Amino acid sequence: MSFNRRVCVMAGAAALAPSYAFAADPLTDRQMRIVVPFSAGGVGDSVARLVADDLSTRMNQRVLVENRPGAGGSIGTEFVARAPADGATLLLASPGFTVNPSLQTGLKWDPIKDFTPIAMLATIPNVIVVNPSQPYRSLADLISAARKPGANMTFGSAGIGSSPHLAGELLNARANLNLVHVPYKGQSDAIADLVTGRLTLMAITTALATPLIEAGKLRALAVTSAKRIRALPQVPTVMESGINDYEIDGWLAVLAPARTDGAKVAELNKAIRDALMEPRIQTAMATLNCEVTTGSPSELGRYLQTDRDKWAAIIKSANIK
Repeated sequence: MSFNRRVCVMAGAAALAPSYAFAADPLTDRQMRIVVPFSAGGVGDSVARLVADDLSTRMNQRVLVENRPGAGGSIGTEFVARAPADGATLLLASPGFTVNPSLQTGLKWDPIKDFTPIAMLATIPNVIVVNPSQPYRSLADLISAARKPGANMTFGSAGIGSSPHLAGELLNARANLNLVHVPYKGQSDAIADLVTGRLTLMAITTALATPLIEAGKLRALAVTSAKRIRALPQVPTVMESGINDYEIDGWLAVLAPARTDGAKVAELNKAIRDALMEPRIQTAMATLNCEVTTGSPSELGRYLQTDRDKWAAIIKSANIK
């Protein structure tokens, strides 16, 4: 996509009017932008537009969303890493941000050294599901069967390095299993085989899983988050099911280039956290099956380091290429 091709922000007319009068602020003589390193239309893109819309009003400044897809998110990520550290260019980051450095060689950005954490926005829980014809009523039942000699269980994914793939490899590592990974070209193909019983299990987002669970086409065994979730309150977590140190969620966060001024970081963090408390944004997030998650820049920084290190170890031990 060319530099000049822009994606329109979901903002009010005041944010779009050429005669809009900005308050005196170092950034208001030019627009802010949140770079989404994927194509428009996904959950991350939708969340970025919700936040940008609110920030445009809250900060009295135009905040645009700019999609820069390609290379598994690396093109847009590198663009922000090389942008001026003035708070005008931000990145919408997701799990690939901490996973890709262990999967891809030759990246020209580092998730810790090249970025300044601003704020976490949301987590996107996953749920481990099986076909209802399977005899497993709980994750403990499945694990017990998987440990028996001759067990030949499979888990599907949307491809190598995808969230469902990593969820399965983490289960292998934490529960000492040998579930066989079956990668597909897309998540819909994998789910189709799961529904027809060709796969044993899969970890998918609650947005995809809930309608199939309600229709009786899938059975939920456990959610992969640290605590139970609003959409499936009756389903236990993997850790409640007896597997320690197991947690994997999709997540969305905002970051800036490294060396962004601390005062600007604090200002942006407060504005984003205030935006996330707005009832209309919380309602929209729930519709997207996102759990609103806030915190300080330092908390986000610690989360990113922990996530990067966890997946580096799993990817190495599972020899994922």
